[in-house]
Amino acid sequence: MGISGEPEVKGMIREWFERVWNQLDLTAVDELMHAQGEILGLGNTVVGRSGFKEVHHSFTASFDQIHVEVVDLVAEGNEVAGHSRFAARHRQSGREVDFMFSFHGLYEDGFLRKVRYVLDYTSLMAQLNLLEPERMQMIFDAPDR
Repeated sequence: MGISGEPEVKGMIREWFERVWNQLDLTAVDELMHAQGEILGLGNTVVGRSGFKEVHHSFTASFDQIHVEVVDLVAEGNEVAGHSRFAARHRQSGREVDFMFSFHGLYEDGFLRKVRYVLDYTSLMAQLNLLEPERMQMIFDAPDR
């Protein structure tokens, strides 16, 4: 038997990704995010709805055809965590990107109070051809002994 609130927070985080990222509906930020909500992991720590909207704008200015797919979710009480997939087209290069990210969200009074994202920026940079494969291989090459 699940803990009370689990289906609710799962539904709320699914709504967040669907409306905010897939539909690009910024009114959802005002409806779903706590006024003093914190977002971590998308660059600098962002506090508040207007700060998040600025980060959202930077993503939508850089990418179009954005689609976020929630891959899996776990919840306990007012917390939810999971993995999602971000797919989009980089506007400047025209390259398609597709990478995974993890998140942990905390709800308070029915609003998203805090989210920590862990994004695979290395995969994103590689897909945008911003990493030199030879340099990346140096990380994993065993030193001569």
